[in-house]
Amino acid sequence: MLRSCILLVNALLLIGSVHAKALDKSCCAKYYGEEPTGAACADCDGENFECRPSHQPAGISTTSQDCVSFTYADETACKAACSDCTWLDSSSNDGYGCPATTTSPEGSCCAATYGTSLADEPNACDQSYCADKGNGLFCRDSHQQAGVDKTSKDCVSFEYATKAACTAIGATWISPGWNGLSVGCAFNDAQFVAAAKSHAHSLSMLSALIIAVLCFSL
Repeated sequence: MLRSCILLVNALLLIGSVHAKALDKSCCAKYYGEEPTGAACADCDGENFECRPSHQPAGISTTSQDCVSFTYADETACKAACSDCTWLDSSSNDGYGCPATTTSPEGSCCAATYGTSLADEPNACDQSYCADKGNGLFCRDSHQQAGVDKTSKDCVSFEYATKAACTAIGATWISPGWNGLSVGCAFNDAQFVAAAKSHAHSLSMLSALIIAVLCFSL
């Protein structure tokens, strides 16, 4: 009975560690500062990893990319998830470390396409039509002034901090007031996914604590 309790507690703690967050300026990297040899971000796959314009001491690069994850709390967790990955911390990159992804200002985004009708372009969410065109681009139902339109699609990224970085890849910078959108380019439900992961982590740790108390009080 006690052995079963210990195994269950360890499992819950493991779940919690997967959703822990890396320390400031630390990350698990598949690659960092590399120029793509093919389609942008094509080599950055796997759960919890994100492709972004490379974050360098001189600023955000328009030619190289990082494939990183901030999900893993330390080098051990990083290597367990990706044996070929490198753990970067505050001492890496000559002390620059691996900073958190710079995001677009509120109400702004970088768009390869926006409001594309599925009737006109049924392949609007295909990788070659959207994700391959730049860092962090993803397809979603179009966010319009009147609400979310499920008959059209946006291909957008929130990983470009400035209009210059966005237009450098041939995309369109959308901000409040663009094309009649007073709200600009609203974030989508990805924010709530991160919140859900954090909530799941908290529940796992709490469950582990409760089970440990119950087991050792028997």
